[in-house]
Amino acid sequence: MKVTSIILSITALGLLSACLDAFQGSNSGSGSSGASGSSSDAGDSYYIDAYTESDSGFSDGNLNTRMMTYTSEGQEDNASAVVINSSQQVILAGNYSATAPADDTVELLSASGNANGQILIVDADSRELVSATRLGDRLDHLIIDPGTDELVAVGDFGLVGLSSDAKSVRFHHPASSLPELSQSPQYSTGYRLAMSRSGQFALLGNDSGNGVVSLYGTDGSLLSTFELPASDIGGGTYNEKWEDLALDNDNNRLFVTGFAQRCSTYQSPFVMAYTLDMDNDSAELAWKSYNLWCSAADDLSLGADSRGKRVAFSNNSLLFAGHSDGGNNRFTRRAPDQAQGDADPIWCKLTAGTMAPGSDQAE
Repeated sequence: MKVTSIILSITALGLLSACLDAFQGSNSGSGSSGASGSSSDAGDSYYIDAYTESDSGFSDGNLNTRMMTYTSEGQEDNASAVVINSSQQVILAGNYSATAPADDTVELLSASGNANGQILIVDADSRELVSATRLGDRLDHLIIDPGTDELVAVGDFGLVGLSSDAKSVRFHHPASSLPELSQSPQYSTGYRLAMSRSGQFALLGNDSGNGVVSLYGTDGSLLSTFELPASDIGGGTYNEKWEDLALDNDNNRLFVTGFAQRCSTYQSPFVMAYTLDMDNDSAELAWKSYNLWCSAADDLSLGADSRGKRVAFSNNSLLFAGHSDGGNNRFTRRAPDQAQGDADPIWCKLTAGTMAPGSDQAE
């Protein structure tokens, strides 16, 4: 039971982006954790690691390997999400060219029998592949309703709500009805989803550099659509990448992260919070952080390209995961004040209510 709670914490809160992003490791299983990948001449083979805390708990920063299993091999594959249901089953979503035979295989939304976009349900105790559901040729992301175990997936097949066993369709929006995706994110294959505690969920797209978010009810009905202008990131950006989103449904708050090119030699991350006005389909910028202009990056010797990858919201706290190309990066300074020398780790916990508008003078 302990291992399941740890995987759930990592997945739901986004503490380790490797669980969501299919980092590449080695065939021996050393290196990364979660849903990760190993490279070979024949293609990529993706695996799952599970960990339990060490005898001294998490305080020493150590985890003990519980199990590891490969989910695919022989071609280029990628894992896009992993969630845990209330029966302690591990549910994987991704694009797999070949998987082990499942006890039960289902094709939905007119998917072919060899469609790569699949949802795999694995029994956590026996480590057996219980079922495989094929949805299309590309599966971008999967989320789970914590109250009902019902699933929502998005990909080239559109947006679909599924039963908890992924065998039947609850609702479906075709791909043509979804927000624009004119610029794909760097750290996923397309759209991203976020689930709230109430079961409402949101979808993130990218329309010519502007972020676009659609909010849906528990039954899949479209409630509202919001545009997040690229100008909110800062003046002069281009090649904007909107990578992830999170919802605070209780306070009508939306969090987004990503990165943008600020000049030819520097990519800057951003984390932004918006207050949503459902009645007017509008989103007002509440605060932003981590974004940095090129001249400031040079002046502070923080010129390594840095990118926002993942955000998640839980227990009135925002969790953030980022990536940098070098040690002299924006994440070595506290989020509200890039001039401070105290370092935050690459992933950090931010108290959502303490970043007031204007607290980050990153321009």
